[in-house]
Order: sequence, then C-alpha cells, then structure tokens
Amino acid sequence: MSGTVSKNDTNMRQGPGTEYKILKEGLKKGTSVTVYTEVDCWYFLKLNADNSFGYIHKDLVQLNGQPDAAATPEPEVPVGMVRGVLRSTVVLRESPSLDDPVKIKEFYKDQVVYIEFKEGDFYYVHVAGTNYKGYMMASLIKASDPMPEKPG
Repeated sequence: MSGTVSKNDTNMRQGPGTEYKILKEGLKKGTSVTVYTEVDCWYFLKLNADNSFGYIHKDLVQLNGQPDAAATPEPEVPVGMVRGVLRSTVVLRESPSLDDPVKIKEFYKDQVVYIEFKEGDFYYVHVAGTNYKGYMMASLIKASDPMPEKPG
C-alpha cells in the first residue's frame, strides 16, 4: 500500500518501537513509502527513494488505503536456522527457564523469529528485523520445520 510520511523530522527504526536503532533520521513530510504490514502500531515499510526498509509509527504515515500483508517481502532464513512465527505474546529470556529473572523483552503474536536450536521446552531464537537473541517457550512458536535438540 502506498503512503507518505505525514510529519517532518520523522525517524525510521530497525524495529517497531523507540528502543530500536534509528536507520533513517529526519525524514521530510511527503516522503513516499510503501507500507507492507502493521506491528504494534508501527508500519513495516520501504522508503521508495532508496529502497530501504524499516519501521515508522503509524501516526506519522498517511496511507492511501490499508496495508497489504501479502506484499510483505520475506527475508531469507539464515543458514542452519528454521523460520518460526509467534502464536501469542512471548517473553524473550536470557536462559531456557521460566524461573529466569532476566526477561529481555516481550514480542507479540505474528512476529517472525529464526530458530537456532531447541533446549528442553525452549527454542534459542534470533528475532527477525532486530538484534535480539535469547530463549522463548517452544510451544508458543509455530516452527516451519522440526528443530534438533541443542548439540551435546
């Protein structure tokens, strides 16, 4: 779906939130974008001028219709990993235990992750489009293929 940036000095980020790294700073009102999907009130989009991808808060984008999720480009799955999709809100943890006091971040339903291995009831994942890595409950992720257990 096409659209434009609706406010001057808009930032495009690496992920859907202000805690993510700024990829493009100070975008001008009227900058042409292609919106693919919405994640937690942020649009995943492409800047048409330079074909760069990132996230901008939906309040800062004027759409010419609704986002087309079917048009979302699918990044390649890293070698040796399996693509997964979160079934619900999932906490990313530092270790494979529900008792782990270190909860890195929450991610939401339909977020894509890349699964490296399974350890007990957990997958070790890389969250797509971010620099986050850690453990998530395997039962809360729909994996595209079966996962091997963590090597010895």
